[in-house]
Amino acid sequence: MKVLSLVLSTFVYTVVSDGLSISRRGASADGLDGVKNPVKRKIPSHADLFIFEKTNGTGDAFTISDIKKRAIKVQCTTINACSRRIFTSYYRYLTQYGGVDISWTGSNLHLISPPLPQVGKSLKGESILTTAFYHFDQWSDLFDWMALKGTNLPLSWVGYKYILLQVFHEVGLTDSDISDFLSGPAFPAWNHFGIQGSWGGALPEQWINDQFALQKQTIQGMVELRITPLYPNASIVTGSQWSGFPTNFTHDQFVDPFNPLFSQIQTSFIKKQKQAYGDVSHIYTLDRYNENEPFSGDLGYLRNVSSHTFNSLRVADPKAIWMAQGWLFLSDSGFWNLDRISAYLGGVTDPDGMIILNLYSEAQLQCGLTMEGQEGNDIGYDILLDQAWSSTPIEIPSYIASWVARRYVVKNLPNEAKQAWAVLGATVYNNSDTNNQATVKSILELAPAISGLTGQGWHHPTKIFYDTNSSIVPALNLLFQASNKNPLLLNFPEFAHDVVDLSRQLLANRFVDVYDALIAIYSSPNSTSPDITSAITLWGPTGQINDYASKQWTGLVETYYLPRWQLFTNYLADIKKNGIAYNATAISGQMPNFGGEWDLRV
Repeated sequence: MKVLSLVLSTFVYTVVSDGLSISRRGASADGLDGVKNPVKRKIPSHADLFIFEKTNGTGDAFTISDIKKRAIKVQCTTINACSRRIFTSYYRYLTQYGGVDISWTGSNLHLISPPLPQVGKSLKGESILTTAFYHFDQWSDLFDWMALKGTNLPLSWVGYKYILLQVFHEVGLTDSDISDFLSGPAFPAWNHFGIQGSWGGALPEQWINDQFALQKQTIQGMVELRITPLYPNASIVTGSQWSGFPTNFTHDQFVDPFNPLFSQIQTSFIKKQKQAYGDVSHIYTLDRYNENEPFSGDLGYLRNVSSHTFNSLRVADPKAIWMAQGWLFLSDSGFWNLDRISAYLGGVTDPDGMIILNLYSEAQLQCGLTMEGQEGNDIGYDILLDQAWSSTPIEIPSYIASWVARRYVVKNLPNEAKQAWAVLGATVYNNSDTNNQATVKSILELAPAISGLTGQGWHHPTKIFYDTNSSIVPALNLLFQASNKNPLLLNFPEFAHDVVDLSRQLLANRFVDVYDALIAIYSSPNSTSPDITSAITLWGPTGQINDYASKQWTGLVETYYLPRWQLFTNYLADIKKNGIAYNATAISGQMPNFGGEWDLRV
């Protein structure tokens, strides 16, 4: 089984997989329902000039060829091929021959020049959290993006709580019981994982109903594009504490899979889900122990937990496939030794009954994305997803040049634009420091302190691994030069976004210099000198995961980060003036109070 995984927002999976047979109610026999919809939405003036066909043949392949009247024919073999190769081949034509593209920032596919560019010799090929408040138009754009990039199995959690409420009421829970369990709309993933409860709630009934109505739309949109929704699965023993959260917000309780109530809840949930959305998927996401430990480490217990969980899934859906993350084995490696991993996974005896999304993939090498956010750094996602569908390594410099040309679709594109991205590709997007495992976080977003902010690595690195003066500065200057040569560039949202984003990063990097100067002055002996808002600030009642989801947004910088740093610098000046020793506990203790007041005020 070949798998291409994509994580959207917070732990949302999209998987392209060979050999999975998914039934779709209402789909036509040839599997081409909805194929033209992305063309009609993104290139309405050329929609009739793209002809899509399923053809006979072996393997999983596509062919793009010219036909009369300057039209383009896209053909593919097998139902699986039609469900995704058509979109990836169509996307390959648009980017390789049409010189246009689609990104987080927007789409310029409609700018493909008439008449349609011809391919000449037939082109052949073959296979080798952000969304919490999306409306349907945004979901539709995301589905088009996924289909064109070749992904086809997204996690579909919208509307989940509507069905969960029905099941909970069915087993006798009251509205008060349920309200104490469900988290608010900004924190659903951690609630689903069973590591956090009620934080950010309570959920308004209208919100739950609106999300259910939205899910019906999103399911239909995915089915049209041959995208298979990955359904959630319903999951009493007390779980472990998570990240220092108070007991009332964590220590979630689980229905033990040995208990008949577990099978009752699971069967009822899946039945109601199918009644609401249709029989369009047999793949269910179920993460029992994501960042929380099992009730027992006994090998027999672990094997029985997974065995009963899987068997109850198969009772509700005989074709059920259990999909789970492999993150737990890494994040809690002290508990999950090889014997316990073997026992837990060994409870599923059907070799095709379980998919583990392993971030390190030692056993089955594949290619995927596991980001906790989206809508930024398009080029990184584009390179990886394009490489996933290529049998040969991508030649990065030439790829970047063509990528820039289809991102800024103007006549006479100045060479400076390509030079700017060549600089960025060789520096900012060329991280070889294995200790920096994520996008560099600016210390501007972090709670002020006199040490421990700069030069950090691992999952939330603050170490800037490139030289700002030889990367961002020249790249930004080159983009300005390009816009001076061709002012039409300023009309493109993608260009404006890139200029603003680079400028933002430049200011963020320069803040490190300001911070270092501040600490140097202070250290010199001669110196005299709540709900959604909580998600981007304290991330907990008293800063349990402080600044985890910090953002360089205008309002945050002006009203939160700047005043917080002013509070810190005023404290340094005051204690220096009065000859008082620095007290880390005293100043750090003020930060949660400041954050809590800001959350309430905003």
